[in-house]
Amino acid sequence: MTLNPISAKVENKKGVQPALKDKNVSFRGFWPGTPIVGTMDAIDRGGVAASFLTQDVIGMWVPRIKAGLHRNEEETGQRNYRFAATEAIREVISGPSTFFIPAALLWVTRKYFGSANEVPVDYIKGLGDDFAEFAKNQDIPRLIKKGKLKEKYYRHAIKNMLKTSTNGGLDGVELDKKVLDYTKRILEIEHAHKKNFFKRLFAIKQEDSREDLFASLSDDFVSLRKKHTPPNEDVFTTKFKTEAQKPLEKGLNKFLHYLKNYSNDVTSSLAKKRGAFEIGEYIKNFNVKRMGSRFITNMTMIALTSSFFVFIPKLYKHKDGVNPGLNGLNGPKSNPKLEGGQFDEHK
Repeated sequence: MTLNPISAKVENKKGVQPALKDKNVSFRGFWPGTPIVGTMDAIDRGGVAASFLTQDVIGMWVPRIKAGLHRNEEETGQRNYRFAATEAIREVISGPSTFFIPAALLWVTRKYFGSANEVPVDYIKGLGDDFAEFAKNQDIPRLIKKGKLKEKYYRHAIKNMLKTSTNGGLDGVELDKKVLDYTKRILEIEHAHKKNFFKRLFAIKQEDSREDLFASLSDDFVSLRKKHTPPNEDVFTTKFKTEAQKPLEKGLNKFLHYLKNYSNDVTSSLAKKRGAFEIGEYIKNFNVKRMGSRFITNMTMIALTSSFFVFIPKLYKHKDGVNPGLNGLNGPKSNPKLEGGQFDEHK
């Protein structure tokens, strides 16, 4: 008995056009064509802080202030502007402070204690070990004198990232070419100007801008990941090999941010070093100090933010001691369900 293969054919009936003529389907856009997608894109371009604050304003500020304005309106016959102001002060201060306090502290520690303090502890350790390995076979004083230390290390680190991110698929001459290309483009991105707020918000192109140069690099990186990794892997994630069994994983933007901050800090620290020293020991001590200061920074951020949240009620406490949220309520003092200071559920 012979089984003939069944060919699955799709007939395009007369007058019916293919649903997709262009293989490159874009979901990007802005008003008026795609308001929902456009809004989400704009929020995403603002980062985590913009996303959080947008949700906070829509989901917390507006409904709470509105509810406060009409608090006990039936009992008093008028809007409760004092309680609405109380709600507004609390909401406007509490949400943004979640980001502004840590950001301010990071700015101070970066400015006065080194940019590596903006790098997470695991990346300080990973990049630090990688830099120590790189420095073993380099003439550090000569590279510092020529101003090439950072660029030379970038090549080493990016080679690690590209090879690990492609699971070893990118290798040999092809890898070396990509390393040189990526190093040049990354340094160009670092020196490029940022777009202004409105250009970022509305995704207006500016070819020499940091954002558009990074977008081009990101597209190239995603293509490499698609080509050399299985479908179940996140193509936007970089992998960086370290002494640990599992490589460090982060988005390309974050990885480049950490690489820049660590490299700027360690290279400037080495440039200030005078006299003979053992490079491996120096890098080891540098990493320990930065990991320690980053840990202290994290704890300080938590303590300051928590302390400020405890302090916030003092900012909207009324001097007369009257809670405007109780306006119009009766009882021994304020509520008919209170009897002798006890809550009576039967009233």
